[in-house]
This record gives sequence, structure tokens and C-alpha cells, in this order.
Amino acid sequence: MMGYRFILAGVLALNAVAPAIAQDEAEEVPPKWSVTVTPRVQNVFFLPDADADGLETLISAGASVSLRNPDGRFGVTATYLYGKGNGTYVFDDSARRARYAYRGNRRELALLAEYTPSETNVTIIGGYHRFSAKARETLIDGGADVEDNDYDFSIDAAEIGLRLASRLGAQSRHAVSAQFSFGLGLGHYKEDETATFAGVTRVSQRDTQGIGYIGDIALGYNYFLTDRLTIGTRGRGYVFYVQTKGAYPIFAIAPELNMSMRF
Repeated sequence: MMGYRFILAGVLALNAVAPAIAQDEAEEVPPKWSVTVTPRVQNVFFLPDADADGLETLISAGASVSLRNPDGRFGVTATYLYGKGNGTYVFDDSARRARYAYRGNRRELALLAEYTPSETNVTIIGGYHRFSAKARETLIDGGADVEDNDYDFSIDAAEIGLRLASRLGAQSRHAVSAQFSFGLGLGHYKEDETATFAGVTRVSQRDTQGIGYIGDIALGYNYFLTDRLTIGTRGRGYVFYVQTKGAYPIFAIAPELNMSMRF
């Protein structure tokens, strides 16, 4: 009889301890790295020429993929954007006024490391940023005058910057952000211009390199549908410039829509 009582007491003790053991095991599961995928669509407003009479637009699309460590302090982000467009613009300076047809494309690739100090909303970013653009323009309604121009422009830069991001309250679904970055590196500018005015043909060809500069600022807003899914909008302004003869800065403003999915 005493043996049965001893066995029963042992079983009851094990049943009492088992939930605590299971709980301890659950707490010991290591946190996971997270991956965030953010598709992006931008409507880029730009000047096709330094003397263009007004802004032109093209659609640019792509995505960012971010990998962050379990506590969220360290991460890496890869971003790729591509856009192309065509249209017409009016060239207008003190000497003449003319209309041109153009078509072109732009590409961006950025590989950035990120570090967010503990208990802050500030992220330090740094890495590699490549920008390239190609364009072809043709004089239209020129009568006997003819002009065809091709341009190729690229920058490979080391980039550093800061990003500030914060929810508007502990339980808020709304968040705002601001990002500022600057890049410096090697720029490449190539042009091939052929023009015939009043029966005189002029050819200009350049293939040069120089210091490349990148300046970028973005202000954003995100709405959290869940803790792992957000939709957002962002206003971005940037300038790309190669310091070499014949090259002009490329200025653009790009409103953006995006969606972030964290896994």
C-alpha cells in the first residue's frame, strides 16, 4: 500500500513540474533574424536639360530587402530601382527656343549597412550607392536643322547618412521618418552630340571621368496594418553630379508609394 502511495505522489509531482519545464523551454527559444521586403513605386519629376522649360516625369519601380539581427540594432539593406520614360520638352535659353523628343532610363543600386544604438530612433547608415542614367534626344520641328544627342551618366559612390524613425505614440499605428545621406565617389560622363544648323554640322564627343557627388533627402509616413505589414508614402529629393566638363547636375523630386512586409 505504501508503494502505491509513493508512486502516486511521484506522478502528481511530475505533473506539477511539467508546465514549468515547458515554459522554461519556450523562453529559451532564441529570437530570430527578420527579413523585410519593401516594393516601391516612384513618380520621378526631373529636368531633361538645364535649359528645359518645365519638369518631365517617368515611373521608377523596384524594391528594398532588409535583414536585421534579433534585437534590431544591426542590419543590411539592398535596394534596386529602375525607370524609363519618353516624351517631349521645350529647350529655351537666351539664344533660341526649340522642341525635343527624348527617351531615357535610370537605375539605382544601393547596398547599405545599418546600426541603431540602443533605446534611440536614430539609425546610422553607410555603404555603396550606384546611380546611372542614359538619354537620347532628337530635335523636332527643326525644319532643315537636325540634332541627335546621346548621353550616358553614372556614379559609383561611398555613402553615409542618418535615418530618424518613430511611431506617434507607444500604441500608435502611425509612424514618420526622415533620411539624409551624402555620397562621394567616381563619376563617368559620356556624350555624343551631332547637330546641323544653317547647313553647318557640329559634332561633340566626350568620354570623361570626375568626382561624383550624391545628395539625398527623404521624408516618409507609414501606417501599420499589423506589426509585420505597413503601407507608406515618401517624398524624396536628390541630386547627382559628376564634376567634369559638359556634365550638369541631375535634380529630381520623387513621390513614392510603398508596402513593407516583415517575415
